[in-house]
Amino acid sequence: MKHAAIFDGEEYDAREVPGFENLQALGTPEKNTEFSGEILPSDGAEIYLRHDLALKPKLAYAWKGVTGESENAYGKIVITKEFQPDQEIVLPAGETLVVDFGQNAAAVPSFVFSAKAGTKLTCLPSELLNDGNGAKERGMDGPEGSCHRTNLRMQDTGMILDYTFADNKDYASFTPHNTFFGYRFISVTATDEVKIKQLESIPVTSITKEMETGTITTGNPSINQLISNTIWGQRSNYLSVPTDCPQRNERLGWTADTQVFSETGTFFANTNKFFHKWMRDMRDTQHELGGYPGVAPVAQYGAAPIHSPIASTQVVPIVDCFRLDETLSVLVMVEYAATATFKRFVAQPVAPLVIAILVAVDVMVIFRFIKMVEVFLHGNPTLIDDLLVVKLLPNDPRHNDTGIRPA
Repeated sequence: MKHAAIFDGEEYDAREVPGFENLQALGTPEKNTEFSGEILPSDGAEIYLRHDLALKPKLAYAWKGVTGESENAYGKIVITKEFQPDQEIVLPAGETLVVDFGQNAAAVPSFVFSAKAGTKLTCLPSELLNDGNGAKERGMDGPEGSCHRTNLRMQDTGMILDYTFADNKDYASFTPHNTFFGYRFISVTATDEVKIKQLESIPVTSITKEMETGTITTGNPSINQLISNTIWGQRSNYLSVPTDCPQRNERLGWTADTQVFSETGTFFANTNKFFHKWMRDMRDTQHELGGYPGVAPVAQYGAAPIHSPIASTQVVPIVDCFRLDETLSVLVMVEYAATATFKRFVAQPVAPLVIAILVAVDVMVIFRFIKMVEVFLHGNPTLIDDLLVVKLLPNDPRHNDTGIRPA
């Protein structure tokens, strides 16, 4: 492996001897003098390749050349060959292979292939194909039928898989282990003829088969598709942290995105340990005055702390897990978060005044006001409604007698 990163992709040269077999070729290790925190063993949110969910090509074709190109349109590709499922794919130099796996997912392409030594294969993942004769006014970045990559925001420099063949007498197997992509389609080119005996898309996720708690199938195809989208969305975005997206150059643990979905996610998988790990990320990013940033861990976006000693984006995911499984680990997290936050709160100069106001004013009025604000901000009451309204406002229940949340 020559280079790898989650945004860049992976560059692999099979001609190179692995470093563990050629120690003298390794550089001098760099000593890090900046890090002063703890390095702890992983306990939740590990990343797995889900071979049990391997996706096979639904459609595959090679193309070369374009028709209908104009000043305002890229035109339409000229297909040279379509491949049947499980058919060996022979891709000549100068042609482009497009493969549709039929499912958008956080995944990596896995190859069994062969080519002459030194042949370089380049694989570009994408979520959609260009259409409409490649009309530029519609945001197309290539001819109809080719892979569209502009939405990745670094389409020319990132999300790229390069593989250089060694002098193998037989087929070689390759599955990237140091990056991942968010895609449904791939575009493949090579500097010389490549034979692809097997090609799969292997989902990458922190949701293991054992964590999944079940599925539901109805008599309505549209509802079934919605459920499928939800499950695949969870698999693709619960990846070390609850990400906002698995495809472009972001993939961050946005707190607000997470708290919207966290309750739904608990019905499809046991997410206790996953959120246990992410709560540690939250605590690591907490400002000394108690506020939390918009993402955890801190990254290139959303790093400014929210000026609130405790935020629903921190507590709601914990509460959602706690509702379904009253495990000690979750209870400890709730207690820790509440205790640490309260200590920070009471240390602020304004704390005595706030406490005095809370005592002096009717508490019911305060809860009513907070609920009204949450409805205004979120569209529905969230944390306060979930935790307190049931107990404090018996005439305004969290659920009705059927167990269904009232409209």
